[in-house]
Amino acid sequence: PSRRSLAVGVNTLILHLLGDVPSPIILGALKDAWAPDCGSIEKDGAVVLNPDCANDFHGLLLSLLFPLLWMIWSVLSYGAAAFIVQRRLRRQGHDV
Repeated sequence: PSRRSLAVGVNTLILHLLGDVPSPIILGALKDAWAPDCGSIEKDGAVVLNPDCANDFHGLLLSLLFPLLWMIWSVLSYGAAAFIVQRRLRRQGHDV
């Protein structure tokens, strides 16, 4: 109990280092790989969306589908883990 606040702080730091920091970089790299023509170009002195971006529709769709599927997988994994823990606790005679 005396180090609970330190544990919460370290846990939050690790979550941010492993989740919040690399996720935009990873998703951006996936978008660049799957939809390489969807970027900005300079045309007549103005920065505009590349007109060839429409050709990368499926790449953009995959770029948006990947994090959605990752979140669904995370929720299902969490639910399965919670179910297994509750079942084990019931077998040991603990109140759940």
